Amino acid sequence: MRLFHVRDAGLGMNPDTLNEAVDFVHQISLRHNVAVQEFIHGSPELWATEGFMQDFVRRQVLEWGQGIDRGRDPCPPIYGSLRVIVSTDRPEEPDPAAKWHLSHWITLNSRHPITNVGRGGTLEQLRPEFIRPEIRPVLLNRLAEAARRAAQALADYERSAAEVYREETGRPVGCDLMGISYGQPRYLMLDFLVTPVFAEHVAAVRLRPCYNEDGTRRGSCFVQHQAGRETIVVPVDWRVMLIEPNVGVGLWDRVALREEVHELQRAAAGGRAPDWDRVGENARIVLRDLHRAGEKYLSKLRDEYHGLP
Repeated sequence: MRLFHVRDAGLGMNPDTLNEAVDFVHQISLRHNVAVQEFIHGSPELWATEGFMQDFVRRQVLEWGQGIDRGRDPCPPIYGSLRVIVSTDRPEEPDPAAKWHLSHWITLNSRHPITNVGRGGTLEQLRPEFIRPEIRPVLLNRLAEAARRAAQALADYERSAAEVYREETGRPVGCDLMGISYGQPRYLMLDFLVTPVFAEHVAAVRLRPCYNEDGTRRGSCFVQHQAGRETIVVPVDWRVMLIEPNVGVGLWDRVALREEVHELQRAAAGGRAPDWDRVGENARIVLRDLHRAGEKYLSKLRDEYHGLP
């Protein structure tokens, strides 16, 4: 694996680097398959509140013994990805908005490009209050749309690839007792990267620390440099890119632990006892879908085989 900076500082193509990349791909392709990917620097600095970032730095020190100096300009690299679980109890539902239920909104952040827990990553729930207010609605909507579109695309792929599967294996995809194809997913965890989209007239921007009048940091700002002037700009949209779908069951307990932390904080702030129903809320969305599907299957089984208890 190699990373090539094929664009120069003015966002034009660097012909020397591009030729080097082409030669590298050619040499590898003589013996192996090759995948060429765009490098996307996803980071919580793009969307998170200052409070969230301070807690991330604190947890990096506590959990990994690694400090981060976010006061530097340019900021040290912090990488991040977002995850959402989609599940359904009705694979045959034609409307993706009604078909796919969303849970386990997760943000994984690290000082390293691989943000997984166990490799230096810090897991947190992607709660609305952790996202800066001016970008919160659009970002959450785009992420929900992308999750449902990605899940539906994988479901639709079964229809287009079923014949190829039959030709290659000599057998059909098959279906369960209710006539639902085995190629239809009921559960997926989807990994995403997000980057901001600016208005067409906005030139190249960079991220830098921003401060209030009293000198306290209020987060990170997007700054446009044009004609010798600096202007703070706000994204008008967000680009959401699927990294991969996976099972992701191993993160269920990590999310439940964060649900517990947040409920204990809410209870302490409100001077009340913890509401333990708030812990496991995300898992119950998936379990509800699986339970409903199981009920339908059992009912069909009883109809097919009379006398079952």
